[in-house]
Amino acid sequence: MFCKQHQLHLSHNIDEVTVTLAVKACQGDPKPGCQIHGFAVSSGFASYTTISNSLMSMYTKAGQFDGPLLIFETMCYIDIVSWNTILSGFRTSEGALNFALRMNFNGVVFYPVTYTAILAFCADHEDFLFGLQLHSLIFKSGLYGEVFVGNALISMYSRSRLLIEARSVFDEMEKEDLVSWNAILSGYSQEGNHGLEAIFVFIEMVEKGWVSWTTMISMDEEDVISLFNEMRLDGE
Repeated sequence: MFCKQHQLHLSHNIDEVTVTLAVKACQGDPKPGCQIHGFAVSSGFASYTTISNSLMSMYTKAGQFDGPLLIFETMCYIDIVSWNTILSGFRTSEGALNFALRMNFNGVVFYPVTYTAILAFCADHEDFLFGLQLHSLIFKSGLYGEVFVGNALISMYSRSRLLIEARSVFDEMEKEDLVSWNAILSGYSQEGNHGLEAIFVFIEMVEKGWVSWTTMISMDEEDVISLFNEMRLDGE
């Protein structure tokens, strides 16, 4: 529809919403996205924050990160969506955490999705202290009850093999979802001496109606045998 309007020289019928929806309709395909980007620049629509955000998201989904960075640096007005879109596009912890520091320096208020994105980069040993600082900020900001944030903390601690801390976050969550249960179960099952805890968590999931077929299917025969052997050894 957008291309047809453009070809028929009906640009006067195209507005900010039309361009934004057209970019989203590309679903990460840079070929039509580049054409729409060119039109947005030539027609002045590129100055709209919503359109710039959509373009950055489109290029990021396509695996092209230089474009979003250039758009971001030339934007007239940057909102939280702009910051989070760029943050989610980084592939290395160094780039993501440096950008998070830049966000903090510029006074950007972190939303739950912001914390979730940053915590995903904090499992490495050298970046773990950054994650601990974020945990403290999350507690102070009153976002501790957010399910997505809690899940990200559980995953961070589990990947760092700090299962006591992971379980503490899990127990303090006001509300859990299936991701929460899978995260703590995965943490226990991947460690060599927590088979009994993993079994207890799974039993608790069944009792509370949380059946994690995805987690069970992902475990091969050796994992299942190992898990039950650990349970037997823990019980001796």
